[in-house]
Amino acid sequence: MSVSGSSADEHQACVGVGSSGVDTGVVPGCVFCKLAAAAASGNEREVVYCDELVYVVADIAPAAQTHLLVIPRNHVRDCDSEELSEAMLRHMRDVGLKMLQRAGHPLEQSRLGFHVPPCISQPHLHLHVLGGTFRAPCSRRCACCEADQCCAPCDCMRLKYTAWCCWYRDVDAQLRRMARWKYVDHGQPPIGQSMQEG
Repeated sequence: MSVSGSSADEHQACVGVGSSGVDTGVVPGCVFCKLAAAAASGNEREVVYCDELVYVVADIAPAAQTHLLVIPRNHVRDCDSEELSEAMLRHMRDVGLKMLQRAGHPLEQSRLGFHVPPCISQPHLHLHVLGGTFRAPCSRRCACCEADQCCAPCDCMRLKYTAWCCWYRDVDAQLRRMARWKYVDHGQPPIGQSMQEG
């Protein structure tokens, strides 16, 4: 998947970032930390965008016409991690929206969100950015016409990336959730509530 409009300046922003010898929060064995290191050295062709905080790659199992992952360069485990700042979350959202605009998808028909622990595929935070028609699940073709891509959005793939699922959280819902817990000491929820709620 190519996102038009990537500039040489944006590619240059990747090269050398994180290679200064400063601890960049890399976790040995983490797939996304390895990708961040490859992007910083200019050796990762799959990176469609990067800046000093995040990089963007296409999902290897796309659920929609455009399915990108916005990934922090520094290791943050998931959307419930104390290391995740509101500023980073807003930056990830803004980059995701920028990628959707470049791909020509109407923002009101797009989705940006996270899978919620324990239902995460990789223990490194990544924002799913989806736009366009949803694809049929990998296990079967479109029931209408046997095409690889649904001619009508496939409900099961669409549901995997919707707020109705307990394992998915929209980026704006995550921001609201973080604002609720902002004033609670040491990141602990009020008695009787868990961080998984919300």
